[in-house]
Amino acid sequence: MEEELDRISALPEPILQHILSFIPFKQIAQSSIVSKTWNMAWTSFPFLKFDRELFHDTEPKQQRIEELYNSVERTVLNRHRQELYIQKFELYISLQTLHQQGLLALVNSCIGHVLELNVKELNLHTESGYSPHYNLHQSVLVSKSITKLCLYGCNLKLINSGDINLPNLKKLVFDTIPVRDKIIQNLVDGCPVVEDMRFSACNGLESIKLSGIPKLRALELGFNRNLKTVVLQASRLQSLIIKSSLSFPEPWQIFNIVTCKNLKKLLLFSTNAVTDRWLHKLLSELLLVEELCLLRCFMLERIKISGHCMKSLSFHRCQNLVEVDIDTPNLENLSYNGQIISFSLKALKVLKVCLTFVGSIPETASHDKMIEFLRKLSDPKSLTLDISTAKDSIIPKELRQTLPSPSYNVKQLKLQLDEPPIMSRMNKLVDVLLWISPLLDSLIIEWGEATSYIDNISFKFSYKKPIYKVENTNCCKLLPFPCWRHCLKTVQIESLRGSADKKSLKKYFYENAEILKRFQYVGRPSLPKG
Repeated sequence: MEEELDRISALPEPILQHILSFIPFKQIAQSSIVSKTWNMAWTSFPFLKFDRELFHDTEPKQQRIEELYNSVERTVLNRHRQELYIQKFELYISLQTLHQQGLLALVNSCIGHVLELNVKELNLHTESGYSPHYNLHQSVLVSKSITKLCLYGCNLKLINSGDINLPNLKKLVFDTIPVRDKIIQNLVDGCPVVEDMRFSACNGLESIKLSGIPKLRALELGFNRNLKTVVLQASRLQSLIIKSSLSFPEPWQIFNIVTCKNLKKLLLFSTNAVTDRWLHKLLSELLLVEELCLLRCFMLERIKISGHCMKSLSFHRCQNLVEVDIDTPNLENLSYNGQIISFSLKALKVLKVCLTFVGSIPETASHDKMIEFLRKLSDPKSLTLDISTAKDSIIPKELRQTLPSPSYNVKQLKLQLDEPPIMSRMNKLVDVLLWISPLLDSLIIEWGEATSYIDNISFKFSYKKPIYKVENTNCCKLLPFPCWRHCLKTVQIESLRGSADKKSLKKYFYENAEILKRFQYVGRPSLPKG
């Protein structure tokens, strides 16, 4: 063991620091006691992350919080005395605690020191509660070294709007910051080489003009509740994300998006400006868009989307949408969340489709409409179905016998359920899914809420080369090839449930697969006792 430690300690310091970059920051600081070599690596480690998790993971909180801030100060002062380089400095600021402890001067001093050391990335996170926001010092917004600046919950009232100058800034994030239009406009003008800008929950911001920024590639405007006017002229912009809140229904006045001829990614969330006509006109001008995501755009009803460059499409909870016509020959990924609607898709090589049907299938649409929806998906390689219950997923056998399989080229299928399927329905469920895609390589049935434990059963299939025989045509007469019942050779199941699943499913497959040679069950490994 000592020999292994010696070998690691003998590595060059840059490699040791690279190893440290994959370790939680608290453990990085603790590594300094391992040896002199590790202590030197820590002492000059250029990434200092004193984040929320570090401060909240303390008991008792009030007793330890001052010690932590004093530790931050010692760490920063040590590097400042040695004039060591700092690439990134992240600091969590609990303003209520700082007022109680009288540590505001300490925080300002630390920020001043890292600026003097020409820090490249500065992240300040303020949790203010009912206290005023942390007052950002002017020196932050005139730094020549900063290339990435992320501010959360800070106050800019001490900033002289005419003296903002960040000549090397490439990424700017403002989140939960009360700010005036003039400050933001001067900030935009003071960042000549910025490439990525994000303004979220900036209350007080009413109007913003984004022009004369030649290198701007990405822009996000999220939930700025007073924002009404956006003038956007950025010819090199490639990614645009716009989010508004349903609590504030005033439509945005968005001008000149069509000047962003190089736009490739567009995400629109809950914006009342997005109507059928507006979206159609926009997409007819922006011919290079590759990724389009529409979330909770309630003004949309009947839309047509076309484009040779379009590769990814998402529609989520656009609850008044009744008809979608898609003509995108190079589409690769499609995601839809909502009720079953009139749907048309023209695409050559869809690889992945994710469908979330909202509500109970028998109430929102008949099963034949769901089958028709699946049939129009251009047979993707991977299909994910998110349906509330197993009961809603079981298409009646009588209907399946009269219709061809809707997705017979799908190789990977996942069914997501909110609750576990009862054992009496498991075989029926598998039967339905193998009818939907009769030559699957992989099948996963998954259940559980995202916020709780997720359980699943995973199937792996292998086949012999399908040979179409007259006597085997009864169950697959509507298919261009024999279904799994005539060519399934092996089944492997990875189950997180008990052996009852294994017995029932084994019986099901041996009764229905004519040439099945092997059924293998791989359960969860048992935990060692004690």
